[in-house]
Amino acid sequence: STPIIVPNPAFSYLRIDGLTAEDFPLRCEVYNPQGIRIMSLVWKEKHTGQKIPIAHLRDGYYLLHLHTSRGMQYVRGFVKLAD
Repeated sequence: STPIIVPNPAFSYLRIDGLTAEDFPLRCEVYNPQGIRIMSLVWKEKHTGQKIPIAHLRDGYYLLHLHTSRGMQYVRGFVKLAD
């Protein structure tokens, strides 16, 4: 299945829908518009309600890179809104 980022645009967190247990462990990386990685996290297994915290980011456009345990890579854009 294909991952979907929700909500988008977002204020404080992102959730990734459309992943299966076989996609884990999952590495998530957030890149700013200049292409600099500003956040990286790894989820060892799938849990309900997993969220990526983004409240600390400045408003703007970012790229989320997802790397699954099956070797799949996805890139999704998202917009962080000002509070």
